[in-house]
Amino acid sequence: MTMWQSGMGGPGGQHNAWMKLMGIVTHKERRHHESGPTSAERALNQSLPKLSSQEEDGHTPHSHYTGVTHFEPIPHDHDFCERVVINVSGLRFETQLRTLNQFPDTLLGDPARRIRYFDPLRNEYFFDRNRPSFDAILYYYQSGGRLRRPVNVPLDVFSEEIKFYELGELAINKFREDEGFIKEEEKPLPSHEMQRNVWLLFEYPESSQAARVVAIISVFVILLSIVIFCLETLPEFKHYKVFNTTANRTKIEEDEVPDITDPFFLIETICIIWFTFELTVRFLACPNKLNFFRDVMNMIDIIAIIPYFITLATVVAEEEDTLNLPRAPVSPQDKSTNQAMSLAILRVIRLVRVFRIFKLSRHSKGLQILGRTLKASMRELGLLIFFLFIGVVLFSSAVYFAEAGSEQSFFKSIPDAFWWAVVTMTTVGYGDMTYDARRCMGQNRRFTLRHRWRPDDRVTRARHRVQFQLFLPSGDGPGGDAVAEFQPCNKLSVSAGHAGPAHEKGFVERVLVRPRGT
Repeated sequence: MTMWQSGMGGPGGQHNAWMKLMGIVTHKERRHHESGPTSAERALNQSLPKLSSQEEDGHTPHSHYTGVTHFEPIPHDHDFCERVVINVSGLRFETQLRTLNQFPDTLLGDPARRIRYFDPLRNEYFFDRNRPSFDAILYYYQSGGRLRRPVNVPLDVFSEEIKFYELGELAINKFREDEGFIKEEEKPLPSHEMQRNVWLLFEYPESSQAARVVAIISVFVILLSIVIFCLETLPEFKHYKVFNTTANRTKIEEDEVPDITDPFFLIETICIIWFTFELTVRFLACPNKLNFFRDVMNMIDIIAIIPYFITLATVVAEEEDTLNLPRAPVSPQDKSTNQAMSLAILRVIRLVRVFRIFKLSRHSKGLQILGRTLKASMRELGLLIFFLFIGVVLFSSAVYFAEAGSEQSFFKSIPDAFWWAVVTMTTVGYGDMTYDARRCMGQNRRFTLRHRWRPDDRVTRARHRVQFQLFLPSGDGPGGDAVAEFQPCNKLSVSAGHAGPAHEKGFVERVLVRPRGT
């Protein structure tokens, strides 16, 4: 007997165990199987659960149970279990090849792409890239598509790593959505080249140098119109007129109808000519006429010029009166009533001119952020107003019933006490309405100090969130400076109405506004 066939503790025992593991039956085991099981083995077989192919009285010729240890080989693809070593700036990562093959369109998942970074001396792939970012990149493969930026990796650095490893547009868009970026809104451009150039000239100030000049002129005209609107209300520039109230009485009041030779009216006319020209050109050059009227800013432009034409019609009517044209006789009382109604209408129309200030938001990113901030904070502001309304009703009712029966009370009804409750809860304390119920007043002030909200913190957080989403620079935001990226296509992709400078052809077909370095 050789050394390999000696006791179980030696190599021979290991060889026999290996033979049993592989299902090889030895001569001794074959004789033991032919002679049948012993009494101990029969007791053990009765205690064990039988196989489905076993009969009640023992083994059958059709049974798969042989009474010996036998393992069927499991089919296995060793190529996919091959381990891959990835060295990222000195930090080694080890994973399986099948993990990378889940995404064959990426840099690590495509053998033809990653072979460029293979080091045959060390038998590993080497990447001189950011090491903390690769933890998230490798987790993207291991988790089947989950991409999470490490907290210690800047946003622009991680975006560059995503592009380097070629994870694809879907992964980039999902990452930007998780980070809170606003999805880029694609706006179609006019198909005709001339129409497209005019549209970019008046709609996107940063598309070219000429567009910037047009934007500067537009802002100057808007500011001039607002200044004229304020200055013409000064007493030094007002015009007064004598009105006949009755047959024997007259009244001197402000003449709301401007004179056609008035300098303010002439400057207003020049401003309206520019507004009308700009609105008409933008309407003729826009790619979609229906969406043009759905835009809020375009509606503000229309509302801003309507008061002038109504005022102009009033001036023409006044000029006809001065020409003493023959008309039906009107009584002084009816004439006074018509004049009062005309003055009221003119005052309302003049008030509408103040909406021109919103035209500045077309050229101001700060006003755009303000508008989006208010929109993002509508839920919090609505909840604040709701709680304020509850307190107003509660304490107005309390002070009304506390002061009931007092002839000197200012609160004749619950609605009369609304004003007092509002100025008290908002800590204004105007003081025009008071009462003697000191105890009730103390309870109201205590409620005000405990439950009064300060919405400025919520609005500030909303402003930072909107500013971060719009890729604009912020003192505490990670967005960095906003830059433009140009891609030729049939649509214009913008964020917050922002566009970049034009390329060599003279027009921009696609503008992507993104943080610098992404």
